[in-house]
Amino acid sequence: MNPITVRRCLVLSVSVGLVLAVSACGKKEAPTETAKPAAAAKQGQAPAAAAASTSATVAISAVDLGSAVGPDQTISEPNSTFAPGDTVYMAVTTNTSDNAATVPGKLAVRFVGPGNKVVHEENKDESFSGTGVIDFSLHDSKGLAPGRYQAEVSLNGGEAQIREFDVH
Repeated sequence: MNPITVRRCLVLSVSVGLVLAVSACGKKEAPTETAKPAAAAKQGQAPAAAAASTSATVAISAVDLGSAVGPDQTISEPNSTFAPGDTVYMAVTTNTSDNAATVPGKLAVRFVGPGNKVVHEENKDESFSGTGVIDFSLHDSKGLAPGRYQAEVSLNGGEAQIREFDVH
């Protein structure tokens, strides 16, 4: 065998070995890349919030009625009896199962008056996070008809929570 041919075979063998070694190293890097988001999730960085938001839930924890709302949207004057010209305020308190997560959802309220007549409906698309309060109100410039009313609140179309009040 010619010395040039031997040298070419040797160079070719070393080249093939290097290509195989580099490609094998590349395969080992894939688990390292997968481990980085997991490590970030443990440290509470952005990937953790994204992962938590897919499994977190939101629920209604309280529904309050009153004649005034404070700066934090909670009811500052609780009441269940109103005059026809009053504004009826409702504060809906919600909680997420993970305070760091943001959970999209829809709150819906329906006010039903005397004779089961729907007098007002409203929907609010929200991004829930931790504990929050969302307010709704009912007012009629002509005055609310006297009688028994119901405020029905639902979250994402689920079972409604009902609060009753009277207008005298």
